[in-house]
Amino acid sequence: MRWMGEIAPKRQWITTGQILSVLGFLLFTALIAIICFAGQSPVGLHVLPGQIAQNSVIAEVHFSYESKVQRKRLIEEQSQKVAPCYKLTLEPYQLFRTRILALNQGLNQWEKETASLSLTLRTQSLETFLQQFNTLNNLALHLEDIESLLSLNTEARAQTLEEALLYLRDILAAGILDTHSLPSELNRPTFISIHIEGQRGTTSVQSPEEAFLALRRYLRVLEVDSTVSSALFRIFKNALTPNLVFDPAQRNAKLHQVATQIAPIVIHIEAGATLLEPGGIVTQEQYERLLAYTQALKSKEDSYHGFSAALLDNLLLSLILLLATIIHVNFSFSIINKSSRKLALCALVLIFNLAFIRLLFFLGDLLFVADTLGIASLLPYLAPVALGPMLIAIMLEGGPALLLGLLTSTFTTLMHGKGLESCILYLISSFVGVAIACGARLRTRVIRAGALAGLTAALGAAALGLDEVPLPVLAEQIGIALITGIATGIIVIGLLPLLEHLFKLTTDITLLELTDFNHPLLRRLQLVAPGTYHHSLMVANLAEKAAAEIGASPLACRAAALFHDIGKMVKPEYFIENQQEGLNPHQGRSPSMSALVIKHHVKEGVEIARETKLPKLIIDVIEQHHGTTLIQYFYSKALQQNRSTQDPFPSTEHIDETTYRYDGPKPAFKESAIIFFADSIEAASRSLKKVTPQTVEDLVERIFEDRLAHHQLDNCPLTFKELSNLKKSFAFTLLNMFHSRIEYPSSKNTSSEH
Repeated sequence: MRWMGEIAPKRQWITTGQILSVLGFLLFTALIAIICFAGQSPVGLHVLPGQIAQNSVIAEVHFSYESKVQRKRLIEEQSQKVAPCYKLTLEPYQLFRTRILALNQGLNQWEKETASLSLTLRTQSLETFLQQFNTLNNLALHLEDIESLLSLNTEARAQTLEEALLYLRDILAAGILDTHSLPSELNRPTFISIHIEGQRGTTSVQSPEEAFLALRRYLRVLEVDSTVSSALFRIFKNALTPNLVFDPAQRNAKLHQVATQIAPIVIHIEAGATLLEPGGIVTQEQYERLLAYTQALKSKEDSYHGFSAALLDNLLLSLILLLATIIHVNFSFSIINKSSRKLALCALVLIFNLAFIRLLFFLGDLLFVADTLGIASLLPYLAPVALGPMLIAIMLEGGPALLLGLLTSTFTTLMHGKGLESCILYLISSFVGVAIACGARLRTRVIRAGALAGLTAALGAAALGLDEVPLPVLAEQIGIALITGIATGIIVIGLLPLLEHLFKLTTDITLLELTDFNHPLLRRLQLVAPGTYHHSLMVANLAEKAAAEIGASPLACRAAALFHDIGKMVKPEYFIENQQEGLNPHQGRSPSMSALVIKHHVKEGVEIARETKLPKLIIDVIEQHHGTTLIQYFYSKALQQNRSTQDPFPSTEHIDETTYRYDGPKPAFKESAIIFFADSIEAASRSLKKVTPQTVEDLVERIFEDRLAHHQLDNCPLTFKELSNLKKSFAFTLLNMFHSRIEYPSSKNTSSEH
């Protein structure tokens, strides 16, 4: 019975590849769950400060926490009782005293010098002295006041001025404060108690007006005439300027001392206590209590070695979502299902997007838990949910991008513990970004896609929070949503080159840049091999229009066609389009050597493309644009030479056909096949002696039949209908390229009227 076992088919229900795929899927699911839900609290904070609570929250466990909100409020209350701190300066008094003593000395000297002068001359001299004194000391003393002082004798005037200076010093030593220059936090009260450095306790400040009254009152007790007393007041009031300078350092030190004296406030909450009532606006204190409750629940779970029922639920939900996604991809998106590289791209982008969002949420939690609770209201709008979908829309297509947007929005909503409204907002925002970014050829369009996605999120924030969120907070949410959208577009532009290089994919943005005729390779091709350059332009026109007819990428065909023959730059003179009349390097060479040179331009082109870091798409087209076709001219020449030998019965056995065939590979995708045909048709069309619709169609049909007969399209997914459309497109474009012109009459046949 051994022979039965040998011929019996072996059944293998599960292959090694399938096992690896399942393990990879499970690992991917676990990674997504860890990124989104590991370390997350079992209850989400469904409200933010300033919003209206929709549901009540009851404490399930006893917990205690230190209330920073209440302590901050108590510190602010105690800080209002701290007197403002000022530095007292007597520099204005010292300066004024020096001036008054100089004035008295000057008056004494003036009296001695003008004792013998007439009254008129004395008056003129006094005016001159006063003018010079005012200019030198920056004062505005009046002649009448000086004359009142001169009515006193020298000793009486000196004693009176000395007593007035003592009164002035007492007033300035008490301190004069301009209440209009008080710090804004004091709100300019009618009575202010301040602390002056160097004085004990607090001091009631005096305003400039009160200082004027005190000076007038002091001067009245002097044993002088009222005229002299009034003159002294007008002179000495110039010294009554504010001499209290606010000392912020001293005040901050006292405020810090007050803050350190206030002990931490610990709040104890019993199990069953109501933390939040529905219908009311959530205060900062209530939100802090909810945060503490969340941390208490998390600590309780950590005590069970990190086991979390919520994490298990989220892991199961992630498994279901991703399994449904894989099934949908398997049936709907062949572009991903048939390419493990593209599937890996989608997986990596999803992981990166979710990890980036989780990092933003984590940093935001640290910020508002430690310092500012208000930032919590901005966190949902900091999530760049359109980042991954926009990347996939640009690099692949819209369908997978929309699916990725659905996954990103769902996981982000679960991650932040938000409701259905936020999920819908995330979905719409990401879908708008995908719709604008899909097929983008310019970087400005990517920025616009991100900005419109942010604008959508901003409008959604306005619609959702108009009745629940205070206007200042709502304005911040709208601004953050717009900034996030623009930043998303910028990040997408930065990541595209990296992902293109990593996954060997080429976006329309890169392709459009390659079609610039100022590209160094194209400029070099134009100079070194002008015939080949012109041939490449014609092939690009043929391929671009043909690609549009069958739903392939016209831009990819144009870019690849421009570079498909760059290998001819190495030895351009060996190709007929670059040869000058009478100069043919193939003369005197064997057909096999000529064929080797012709074939080698493919390898040369690949090497040049890799050295200049052209995309893989271009390199593939360079390798495939001749397939494994036969270099017919030199093969026929070899056969002809073989027949011309002396052997009356020549044989072709010693002529190796592979020597005259391109090494391939054959075209493997539509764009490569289009350029494969366009290259042959454009080259063959140059040999047409007469261009008519019939000759062009026959040429195209003959080339297609030959390529199909030699199985050049065995690896390409072109259908017969697409092949028929390609024939029509090539024939139509060729006829337009070789259109006839009107034959203008020669000058000798032109009438004299012209």
